[in-house]
Amino acid sequence: MTINTVVFDIGNVLLQWDRRNLYRKLIPEPARMERFLAEVCTSPWHEQQDAGGSCEEATAALTAAFPQHQIGRAHV
Repeated sequence: MTINTVVFDIGNVLLQWDRRNLYRKLIPEPARMERFLAEVCTSPWHEQQDAGGSCEEATAALTAAFPQHQIGRAHV
């Protein structure tokens, strides 16, 4: 099968993406979740991966900077 069409969904037109959909499940308290997203897992951090950055390296950097949020060691 040959791919002959690529669709870029810029602006959530076809698929709705919101990082809060995942983090609501991980951090049920809205204020804590918003603080985590603003301080730790920020939009620029996600954008680095969207631009081709290494997810493994970016995650390792966050884990080193915020060890208290590492799943399994402490509560987010």
